[in-house]
Amino acid sequence: MRSVFVLAVGFVAAPGFASLINGDFEAGNTGFTSQYQYVTVSVPPNEGQYGVTHSSLEWSNFWNTVNNDHTTGSGQFLIVDTVADLTMWSETVDVAPNTAYTFGAWLATWTLGFQPAQVALEIDGQLITTWTGPAPTAWTQYSAAWTSGAASTATIRLYSPVHIQPGGDIAIDDITLTAVPAPGALALAVFAPLVGRRRR
Repeated sequence: MRSVFVLAVGFVAAPGFASLINGDFEAGNTGFTSQYQYVTVSVPPNEGQYGVTHSSLEWSNFWNTVNNDHTTGSGQFLIVDTVADLTMWSETVDVAPNTAYTFGAWLATWTLGFQPAQVALEIDGQLITTWTGPAPTAWTQYSAAWTSGAASTATIRLYSPVHIQPGGDIAIDDITLTAVPAPGALALAVFAPLVGRRRR
């Protein structure tokens, strides 16, 4: 008789690693703050305005370039005609101290032939990174790393650091803030003793 030990390694989703932000805009113009003027339809689009919409054409009646959201293809997203320094989107969330996080967002440019928007990410007053909106209108994923330090909350802000006109138009969807698991935090090792008999 001999015993054989098999090491089975699996991964389980640990609590707390879901996104702290419900950033898919399916609830509409709620759950976040903005210094921009909210309008349901902008004809033509004007600087300093934003909306929550199903398509760029639905919001502007002019640009039929982003005709679905990123989440499901039939939901809603944030659409912004940027100006410099004003907060286009902000939210304050609870975080765990001394924890690494990844901030993520999907961006699309909803005007063609003009300079894309600049989108700056700021957390608790600190500039984390600045992104340039994608040249095509297709949804493109952006991300940045941030560590909470001693903080137990985080105030997250997206804004444009420069004034770009014409252009500077951005669509945003699926904003997330997710804790990064420590090495080995998700690994679950299971030793399963198997007993077999040799054939005679």
